[in-house]
Amino acid sequence: MKGVILTGGSGSRLYPNTIVMNKQLLPVFDKPMIYYPLTTLIENGVDEICIVSSEQALPNFKQLLGDGKQWGIKLEYAIQKAPVGIPDALNVAKRFLDKDDGIALILGDNIYYGANDVLKRAFFNFNSGATVFGYQVDDPTRYGGHRNGRRCNSVYRRKTQEA
Repeated sequence: MKGVILTGGSGSRLYPNTIVMNKQLLPVFDKPMIYYPLTTLIENGVDEICIVSSEQALPNFKQLLGDGKQWGIKLEYAIQKAPVGIPDALNVAKRFLDKDDGIALILGDNIYYGANDVLKRAFFNFNSGATVFGYQVDDPTRYGGHRNGRRCNSVYRRKTQEA
């Protein structure tokens, strides 16, 4: 299985910090946010990972993460010209992906805390289709999400505010 970390998005909820820095490079506790999804993939056996980001932010990710050898993994990078969503990010990363490989896509601002057993089962029992992880919140329109309980029949984006 290969991994893709999507680090696009405008970071509008963290403005003005995100004017000069990609949201996934901002610290969460003692490390940059991207370390959390990267660790999630590594801990679940994914050792070939493509970081998809903007042309502006990509040099900072390369400087921070390098080629991944320090963690025993291989990192590649791909430029997404505009933050237009997951399907486009996968299209950008397609040169990295093999059609016979499974794909673990994780958003660069996702932090999975305390779900190690659930994640390990999902990674190692995966055969086909998709597994979507979500978390129940009071106002899902602020985040996006999925509907219909245990089976994900539709996915929706968060509502964006006009400037």
